[in-house]
Amino acid sequence: MRSSTAGWKRCGGRDCSRTGCQPIASQPFGAPEPHALVAVEPVTPLGPAEPVGDLLRCHAEAGIQLRVLDNLWPFWDVVTDSSVGFSGIRLRNARPRS
Repeated sequence: MRSSTAGWKRCGGRDCSRTGCQPIASQPFGAPEPHALVAVEPVTPLGPAEPVGDLLRCHAEAGIQLRVLDNLWPFWDVVTDSSVGFSGIRLRNARPRS
């Protein structure tokens, strides 16, 4: 999981609370418990997107487990029936249930 100080822009990889950037107006998002902050005003990128290289290798080197599934829904059903915290904000991009 990648995160930064809630409500602050990131500047050159440094925490903006130390570099003088202005805070981003944001509001909690998620139900039943808020688990993310979502900007409520336009946010200007610091620059163009930069290539990151081989994402599979980067994840493996960082010790992050990555699963590639043909069908997400059996896994998702187990997650939602468990006691772990979860967010499905990107599930709209998944293939429909079969």
